[in-house]
Amino acid sequence: MTSKPFSLNKQFKELLQCVEGTSIRRKELIQLASSTTNLDIVQSTRLVARNVSRLTSKGLLSASGERNARTYHLTSELILMLNSSSCGSSDEETIDTSQSSNEVHLLDEEKKANAELKLLLGEIDAYQEYLGLLPHKRPTILKLLDESREKATRFYGRLNAIKKIIQSTQPEGNF
Repeated sequence: MTSKPFSLNKQFKELLQCVEGTSIRRKELIQLASSTTNLDIVQSTRLVARNVSRLTSKGLLSASGERNARTYHLTSELILMLNSSSCGSSDEETIDTSQSSNEVHLLDEEKKANAELKLLLGEIDAYQEYLGLLPHKRPTILKLLDESREKATRFYGRLNAIKKIIQSTQPEGNF
């Protein structure tokens, strides 16, 4: 279960190499693209959108936040690829995203646990909202709320364990 190499736009790669830390806000990334390239704001926005979409689909970049306040988080795999790949002269650079099936499985598990956790947190919010709206159903809603909280706690634990495994095995893969 390995993925194929894909091409990353050289300008975007250079932008990502300028990012300090592992996350950057969308607006900052667009401004960085405008200031470091000969592109205007519209072109920079399109460059960012196109390349973010490609990296997100490969699991190398994740996004968080509301639509107008999006923050992008670079994965450790992407940071490794950006630091290790040599600068070529072409407009596109090939980055190999092949990983062992265990690493891919862990990343998939992390995504699934994260999605399930978000769903449970949404349930918890809804139950808390309905507690005020339906006081006559309070015992039933409290029971459901407690069940969802227990499940969310288990998924927090699972997600935390997966992240620790990925983090602790990451240096091994670098050597």
